[in-house]
Amino acid sequence: MQPFYQKSYILKSHQRYPKNTESVYTCDRISKLNVNDGLSFNSPQIIDRFSDFLHMNQYGYYVYYKGECIFRAWIFNLPERSLLKEGYFYNLTKNESFIAWCETSENHRRKGVFEFWLKHVVSQSENILKTFVAPENKASIKAFKKCGFKIDEVFHHFTFSKIKFTVKSKTEGRPTFKVIIGSKIR
Repeated sequence: MQPFYQKSYILKSHQRYPKNTESVYTCDRISKLNVNDGLSFNSPQIIDRFSDFLHMNQYGYYVYYKGECIFRAWIFNLPERSLLKEGYFYNLTKNESFIAWCETSENHRRKGVFEFWLKHVVSQSENILKTFVAPENKASIKAFKKCGFKIDEVFHHFTFSKIKFTVKSKTEGRPTFKVIIGSKIR
């Protein structure tokens, strides 16, 4: 097996927004009644996963434009749903939630939909919001930063055979070194 290295960021919310007022978009929580609205740009298999998330008492959002579902995202409070990278999960504290499974339909990208949704979610959340973003996903990093998120932690993942090494550093403080044989990081 070839050695493997990957860098990843955890971004954390640092700013609150007033509730959205005027917009061409509307935002609704995903429920059993509207879960199939996402079929406009998601496969039936993805919608089945959304139904599973609802059964786990997790919540998601759809954003609509002129009645058409154009965006989806989920907020998880379960550590096993906070995937940092394949094989690694981020252990959430009681006052943290994890943003994941975000996607905007192709025809509506680069139109401010994600920013609209993120400001809506930050204005409504009582928890600290965190998310994973790969360093090469510059557009997402820019959007999160524009909405008040900051890089809070940096993880460097190394895999040699079945041994996983992770170097974790906070943006403030000293780096920590962990040898992990398994799948949970904190």
